Amino acid sequence: MAPTFAQLADDLRAESDQIIALIDPLTPQRWNIETPAPGWTITDQIAHLAFFDDMATLGAFDPDEFRRQRAAAMADPVGIVDSAAQALRGKPCDEVYAWF
Repeated sequence: MAPTFAQLADDLRAESDQIIALIDPLTPQRWNIETPAPGWTITDQIAHLAFFDDMATLGAFDPDEFRRQRAAAMADPVGIVDSAAQALRGKPCDEVYAWF
């Protein structure tokens, strides 16, 4: 049986709570630490998660806009990940945290 929307939302909240517990104690300087993903910092990783959480929300609440954005992303499926991160590079960690 497929999960309900409420179950998916609960799973996302639990996952987000775990990530928040990891990033809450970080100082702004530690947000700039490189991660195992080459060239990506903790800030980049959190922005990446926030971006795709937004896309999932868009898919649930505005499917037509989601389809438009998905079509654009599929034109460059590898580049969409990097371009999303690049658009947020340089944002203060507190802004990225608030968005997440």
